[in-house]
Amino acid sequence: MANSSSGDCVQRQGTDFQCMPLELTTMIVEQLEEFDLASQSHSSFIEMPTDRLVLARHWPAREDVMWVTFTNASRSNIYNARSASRRLYAASFKSFAKLLGDRRFRLTKPNMGDLKDISRAGFLRPYVQTLTFGTATFLPPDHKILHDCLQGLKQRDRDRLVASYNKCATWQQTHMPDLPASLAAVLGVFPQLDTIRIAVFDFPAELAGWLGPGDQDIVHADFSSLHRNEYRGDTSRLYRSGTPKVLPCIYKALGLTNLNLKSISISDSTYLYVNPRPIMQFSALRTLRISMLRQYILPSGGVPSPIIQILATMSELEDLVLITPGGGSDYMESVNLGVPIRSSMLKKISRVSEEVFNSLRYHRKLRRIELSEAWAFTEADLTTFITTHSDALQCLILRYPLLTAGSWHSVLSNIAGTTDNKLEFLSIRWPFEQDVADGRLLSVDIPPEKLSARTYPVNFQSLSIHGGTAK
Repeated sequence: MANSSSGDCVQRQGTDFQCMPLELTTMIVEQLEEFDLASQSHSSFIEMPTDRLVLARHWPAREDVMWVTFTNASRSNIYNARSASRRLYAASFKSFAKLLGDRRFRLTKPNMGDLKDISRAGFLRPYVQTLTFGTATFLPPDHKILHDCLQGLKQRDRDRLVASYNKCATWQQTHMPDLPASLAAVLGVFPQLDTIRIAVFDFPAELAGWLGPGDQDIVHADFSSLHRNEYRGDTSRLYRSGTPKVLPCIYKALGLTNLNLKSISISDSTYLYVNPRPIMQFSALRTLRISMLRQYILPSGGVPSPIIQILATMSELEDLVLITPGGGSDYMESVNLGVPIRSSMLKKISRVSEEVFNSLRYHRKLRRIELSEAWAFTEADLTTFITTHSDALQCLILRYPLLTAGSWHSVLSNIAGTTDNKLEFLSIRWPFEQDVADGRLLSVDIPPEKLSARTYPVNFQSLSIHGGTAK
């Protein structure tokens, strides 16, 4: 019997995956993986997507998703491979686990059930390296918006869907205090889990989070009415985004684990401050991407803020994205009105920049640094910062950077020598200088022909706004 099977494989060799070693078939399936990156040079640094239909980027007006996702085509190809044959199904677990990293798990009964099921799948569990969480929550049971969204349905159908929604909303409310412990227990099961991503600005576009068995038929029967009443643009009115209860719950769960995390990305946590101390245990992080208001970065009572203390301990960091929203609009207002920026505001922005630069002064592995939304420093301080990290630094991205002393012309001309031509990509978007005479801000415009082509590939973008311009 074995000889017959072996003979069949010899005859079909090259045309039947069933005859290939599983390791080779797995490698073939991995070739279907394609991340959503534009084809321009240095796209891996700026992470510019091409497929705007990818679910995790369904809010294209924002740039706050801090991670790369699979393309829809790649997603479909992997799904199709899994359904093509048992052999391909068995060979696809590694790639499928990566796809699961794109899915947003929310603290709802269906999602937590799915996550527990995955944790129990012994054939899939070893390959899970990334998990992404959304922070959307349900409205309170019997909320007026719920009834507004379902008003176009028949009374019997409306009552059934209201009951299904209320059941899930009630579960979320009553179980929220216990979720950190149960979530930590699930996370601890994945032996290779090293990446956590949290989307705070999270508006689900699907109904699967609360529909019960048979409810799908009701929705499909009168989808146009439900969609018309439920959605405002691309967002569902049946969820709340970024509620204050969810992010602390996830933070607490992480603090209860013994995970060896290498990457944490928290997108758009701007106006939702949660003490980041629970993630301080992950001092071996290589990637940290967060957004935080300036007041939470500034010292208090002479004591460095928690996030500054955390940054100082993470000597293994290779990729840092830090967004401090709000200052960019102050810069533009100063330029548009032709008036100096408020001195108190500039003092805070400068102090934040100083705190961050100082916290990173002993780090020697940073290869990618992105500082976005209002930073202020002198030419000398910026040059010193770049020099400090020149051995490893490959990519530097600055958005709304302000030089309070010096000029961008001088900075650009000196960077090549400072980094010994090791910097592979430099992006400076919407840069400013401060007029030494009256303190006004000037947007900077440097024509591409004046940039030294041999020094580094630079993406230099100035503001197209009215006001003073430094040339």
